[in-house]
Amino acid sequence: MEADVIRKAFARTGVRSDLAISETTGFNYDRLHKRRLKPGRIGAMTIGELRLLHRHAGFSDEELLEIVKGD
Repeated sequence: MEADVIRKAFARTGVRSDLAISETTGFNYDRLHKRRLKPGRIGAMTIGELRLLHRHAGFSDEELLEIVKGD
């Protein structure tokens, strides 16, 4: 699942929860946790939101492709 890819990338940086991701990135927690990282909702993420997450998590090329293309 795409949300798991995002969470695992953040876990590598020591950020281990959706709340911590929100605090680290400044991404609104409700939007992140309830609207973007729920199953089937990753497609609602904007390019700007994805870039914000990437700046902090440093996704690999493979991770970015998995997030964008889906399962």
